[in-house]
Amino acid sequence: MEILSSAIYDKKIQSYNIIMELSLIEYYEFIKSSMLDNEFQRNKVRSSKTIYALLKQDLITGCVIPPIVLAMNVNIDEEERNNLDLVKKIIIENKRNIFILDGLQRTFTIQDICIDVEKGYIDKSALANPVRIEIYLGLNKEGVLYRMLTLNTGQTPMNLRHQIEIIYSDLINAQNESNFRLIKDTESENLNKLGFYRFSDAIDAFTSFLENDYLQITREKLLSTIKSFDNLSKLRNEADLFGDLMTVYTLFINKVVNAIGDKDIKLDISRENQDNLFGKNAYTIFNKSQPLTGFGAAISRLIELETYERIKDLISNIDLIDIDNLYEGILNLLVELNEIRISSKKNWKFTKVFFLSFFPYLL
Repeated sequence: MEILSSAIYDKKIQSYNIIMELSLIEYYEFIKSSMLDNEFQRNKVRSSKTIYALLKQDLITGCVIPPIVLAMNVNIDEEERNNLDLVKKIIIENKRNIFILDGLQRTFTIQDICIDVEKGYIDKSALANPVRIEIYLGLNKEGVLYRMLTLNTGQTPMNLRHQIEIIYSDLINAQNESNFRLIKDTESENLNKLGFYRFSDAIDAFTSFLENDYLQITREKLLSTIKSFDNLSKLRNEADLFGDLMTVYTLFINKVVNAIGDKDIKLDISRENQDNLFGKNAYTIFNKSQPLTGFGAAISRLIELETYERIKDLISNIDLIDIDNLYEGILNLLVELNEIRISSKKNWKFTKVFFLSFFPYLL
């Protein structure tokens, strides 16, 4: 493993970029732990067998392929970047924290070669063939997303939502200062606890915030939006957008629950509106994908309209929500949602529209 040059600073995403050269076996040993540990990692593409078979043969014969691009959320400073031995040590010590930005299928092909050598199908001399990698150091998660999008637009498609899941999967069941917890869909028994959200629902909220839209987004739409940002105004390097968004939403739910308690709202709903209620109490109403998605898009629009500069600015406004008529408002909300359910075949879509309009009025 050799670093070929000192780090170059990327002013767009505020991260250092370095180039390294490794043998195929060094690269595989370097990357495999981070690949295996992420359950959201995309699987090997099966639809392009001919292309990747040719790539495999090229690598075995010593063909030099374009660099694989990685990212690591580990910072180095101006002084450290010229100390190549120190940079190498930092990279090796933090190899479990690597994201593959560009070159996942090439990495799978290198893995196949290493496995075939172990089985005796390929001569082990192939493992000494070189491969080059680029590593971004100190790249935060929003920067990872931006770079993944710009690098992969023309490659084998990966669902945008899947990309975001990979980047933020380390937040599942992680402790945080804002006392919210993201859980897997298989842990739904915890959803009745205040501050617990399905990871998939939180991803819906975040993608809606990024695209300023409650509908399912595409990589091309998001890339177009990101390119229009002035110096990545939404994706500020110092911001933890995902955490900030969920923090504000958790404060909102806590405000509502504390104001009206855990009362069974169904008891105060007219009989004709009691069937299939959207939620039976304050928490079960708002702990769903539709309100989370509407919230994400609504906050994005409020920032776009310059009502707020950043997500954190909403924190102080949560305390200002008028609670005098809040319970009556929740009852009316449930009636409106029931009308949407009855009158629309695509009620999930119109429910998101409803919440998109609901949150700006409230905040």
